[in-house]
Parts: sequence; C-alpha cells; structure tokens
Amino acid sequence: MAPVHSLAKHSSSAVDVTSCFTQVRDFWDFCSAAVCYCELIKRKIERSQPGHNPKTLTVQLCIALNNIEHVRVFLGNLPRDLDWRGLEQAMEESCGAEGKEQVNKALNAQLYNVDMDLQREAKRMNTHLTDR
Repeated sequence: MAPVHSLAKHSSSAVDVTSCFTQVRDFWDFCSAAVCYCELIKRKIERSQPGHNPKTLTVQLCIALNNIEHVRVFLGNLPRDLDWRGLEQAMEESCGAEGKEQVNKALNAQLYNVDMDLQREAKRMNTHLTDR
C-alpha cells in the first residue's frame, strides 16, 4: 500500500471505498426525496381544488402521475448514470467479491424500494384524489 500523495496518510483503496459509500449515501437521499416530492405534488393539487372541478382535477392528476413516472424512470437510470458497474468493480478491487456483493445488494435494494414507493404513491394519489 502506498499513500495517495505525499501529504495523505491513506491509500487509493480508501478513496475508492469512500467513493462507493458516498454514492450509496447519496442514493438513499434520492429515494426519500422522490417520495417527498410525491407528497408535495399531491398537496399542491389538493390546495388548488377549491371547487372540485372534475375536468381540472383530471388534468392535474394526469400531470402529477406523469411527473411521478418521469421521476421513477429517471431513478431507474441511475445504475447507468452513476456507473454502478464501475463502482462494483472498484469495490471488488478494494474489498473483494464480498464488498462488491454488499454494494450491489444495497444499491439494488434501494432502487427496488424507490420504484415500489413511487408506484405505491402514484396509486395512492390516484385513489385519494379521485375519491374526493
């Protein structure tokens, strides 16, 4: 092992690992932010419906559901956009197959959960707003 540079007291593998962890940490924030976004647009529609005009509600609901789908598709592209394969490779080089597998499971679990959360929020919004 050799330090990253003369002023550092850690090697490049520590940088690789913390880079992996940073991506995982940031991804968790994406998940909660996406669900929060769904709640915010639902509230916005509720506040803008004083007279409950069905035509206006239908248009707003359609836009809101399309917004949720747009966010869901964007998050589904994160593995490509964040180069998860490169991340897995770096983790495997730094920590072996077990480290790679742990990162892979964590990232995929979060991706699956946010996808399910957004689908659930879309169904919930549809039900909540059309039952009014």
